[in-house]
Amino acid sequence: MFGQVARGDSDIIFKRRSGRYLGNYIIRSLKTEDEFDCSNSCFNEPGCVSVNLKVKGRNKGLCELNSKTLEELSEEGQSDAENVYFQVDMRSCKENEEFSHGE
Repeated sequence: MFGQVARGDSDIIFKRRSGRYLGNYIIRSLKTEDEFDCSNSCFNEPGCVSVNLKVKGRNKGLCELNSKTLEELSEEGQSDAENVYFQVDMRSCKENEEFSHGE
């Protein structure tokens, strides 16, 4: 599943993976209301390239901003039914237009 967050002249496109978690590379943890708020926090955090979001259970809404991705560290990913992981790919609006028209 893909999602998108836009602000000004930039977009965030992220790939969502339910039941996955990447630990040990957390830049900052914060409480958020939903996936949009969590991904937007990553957008605003220098060095953030992925996010863990607790979607159920104790500490629901806990958003962890990561400095690494599961692509880089697939062996460190963990299964966790209470979390959603998403990886962020930043592109400018112009780059997105060129990308979508080029295919």
